[in-house]
Amino acid sequence: MSKYYDQEEKELIEWFEEEHDNFVSVSGEEKERVRDVFRSDVARRTTKDARITFRVNSHDLSLFKAKAQREGISYQTLLAQIVHKYAQSK
Repeated sequence: MSKYYDQEEKELIEWFEEEHDNFVSVSGEEKERVRDVFRSDVARRTTKDARITFRVNSHDLSLFKAKAQREGISYQTLLAQIVHKYAQSK
């Protein structure tokens, strides 16, 4: 079993181990600027600003709601997670 989650993680860790001595500290002002950029990006990507409506088989919906309940989340949240994962996949 590999100690890495996947190839991308392996490459990132190896790069960091090779290059971390070359990192340069940045000013507090620059840190705040970078934090603001990341915060705004996270807010932009996590804001749910679109609504969709579609029809499904009631039996399928019941099964889906049961799965969501076992996960401890609402079925809408589970649907949103599935749509997000699918949209992000290659």
